Amino acid sequence: MKNGTRDFVSALSQTVLKGKRVDEKTGYLVNEDNCSVNFEPVFVSKGETVVSQIPFRLYFYHPEIQTDLIHTYAYDPDSNYTTYDPELSVFTEIREKTIEQDGYIRLVFECKEEKALTELVQFPDRKEHTLVQKPYFAEEQKRMAERLSTLREDEDTCLLLLADTHYGYGSVFPESAENLKKLSQEIHPEALIHLGDLTDGAQSTKISIEMTKRVLHGLQDCGVPVELCIGNHDGNYFRGNKDVFSKKRREDLYLNGRSEDRRVDIPGKDLSLLFLSTFDPTRKERYGFSTQTIWNCLWLLKGKPRKNKLLVFSHVPPVGEMHYWDPHIHNSKWMMKLLNRHQRRYHDILAYIHGHNHADSIYRKQSFPIIGIASNKPEDFLDRKPGGTTTPPRKQGDVTQECFDVLLVKKEKVYFLRYGAGEDRAV
Repeated sequence: MKNGTRDFVSALSQTVLKGKRVDEKTGYLVNEDNCSVNFEPVFVSKGETVVSQIPFRLYFYHPEIQTDLIHTYAYDPDSNYTTYDPELSVFTEIREKTIEQDGYIRLVFECKEEKALTELVQFPDRKEHTLVQKPYFAEEQKRMAERLSTLREDEDTCLLLLADTHYGYGSVFPESAENLKKLSQEIHPEALIHLGDLTDGAQSTKISIEMTKRVLHGLQDCGVPVELCIGNHDGNYFRGNKDVFSKKRREDLYLNGRSEDRRVDIPGKDLSLLFLSTFDPTRKERYGFSTQTIWNCLWLLKGKPRKNKLLVFSHVPPVGEMHYWDPHIHNSKWMMKLLNRHQRRYHDILAYIHGHNHADSIYRKQSFPIIGIASNKPEDFLDRKPGGTTTPPRKQGDVTQECFDVLLVKKEKVYFLRYGAGEDRAV
């Protein structure tokens, strides 16, 4: 089953959320004791019919992403990317409705029971909804494969790399998953790396886990090993969310019980990947490295095969100068001292790579380059970014909707080949 198809099926099988309704002006969910609503909007096609024995009100959302979610610093409170349209909504109670155009719907029922949506409503003429790769993505895939073939040698390591997906309902990640899968089948990378923030981390434990699993499944569908950094949003911590994930839950959910601090040696290649934890919601200074992470890094470096080159990954940048939200990165001084000392002795760190800033950057004030990666989420606001960063323009419906890198790792050089918005880079 394709990742996008999985989203369509899951939306139908969801349990309606009691105690909520849709605000007629904004399309956001608000509290209402005697109502129930499907939290995840359901995709419907023009001509489909919605039928129920229980009266319902219908709220319509266009597939286009809300423009403020692309061009400003904004997060939808319901993790819903689609655009609400009151003109195509029905505020009076009905039992049947023929859909006028493709889009998403929420249905509000006057009932207090938590039932599966399919127990309350039927779609008698429902069409099969599957993703088909857009022509501009197929062309981009061809361009990427050709570009890679001109540079790649047998001893090189190829990795897929993305950051900051921030999955939500109606987001374009299902298309990203399909693009990653198709490219992976053509170029056969050694692994796929996600630098963190798979979701906004702003919903209940149940909903955030379901969203996270959709992203994980989409990445795993590529058929190659998947490695993750855990981002600040991945702890379900955002905007005062009370359902914060414990460290154990984070590591179980994202890493199958492995430590956030770990080294992965690529089989058959002279390359090691070092992953470091850079966020702790229980610490006063949330961003940065715990003392335990410093020690873990020390021992992971000592155990690395001497012949292997090294790439270091984290979600948050390791130095305060490259971090807008808080210039103080906990234990940054000690981590940089450790890595710089190692680099002066062994000269094997090719790059330190991070996400979080939703922007591209190359920082050269250490003995190794520190590389920032723009967000997989289509977003291009220019404020709230540290100096020295570049944010590529993004647009839904063309190739700049997408953003991820193909890393081609050579013995002394790393190519960052950009799929979608942004430019190729090399260090």
